[in-house]
Amino acid sequence: MGSAVCNALASKGDWTVNILDVDAERGHEAAKKIGATFYQVDVTSYSSLAEAFKNVFKVNRRLDFVHANAGIVGRGEFYEVHDTGDEPPPPFPSTVVDVNLVSVMNTSYLAQHYFRQTPRDGLGPRSLIITASCGGLYAAEKAPTYGAAKFGTVGWTRSIAGQLWREDGIRVNVSLL
Repeated sequence: MGSAVCNALASKGDWTVNILDVDAERGHEAAKKIGATFYQVDVTSYSSLAEAFKNVFKVNRRLDFVHANAGIVGRGEFYEVHDTGDEPPPPFPSTVVDVNLVSVMNTSYLAQHYFRQTPRDGLGPRSLIITASCGGLYAAEKAPTYGAAKFGTVGWTRSIAGQLWREDGIRVNVSLL
């Protein structure tokens, strides 16, 4: 989905597109195809994400649109059986929550910060789109951490959208595809 959004924006001809991804090879390839700039980012690292946002803003002196689209499924990891005996229990499988929810919250925070730094020059409201998937609405029994994280993104979006629109003219929507 992220690739399709980048391609669509780049095809309009008047968008400066920046792609953020952990996979450097695929990211550089995607950026090259559409004339975008690529930043390698680990979305689970706030400092990595913040550095990319800072660099995008430094180069462009504006930020008008952010699509928070990172996501992983992690099927069944919650239900795995571990024979630990007297050892400590295994750590909670939090990577899915970190990628699908915590990184969305961090991305939203950074988008808000740089949207506020962007000149209000009649180009329309800045927009933050958050991908939740249908997992944000329906039970995901086979991937409960995924379902919980995506449900969280819906709640997060609903919680921040009104205030950001009223106070800063920032549009926030969730995509449930």
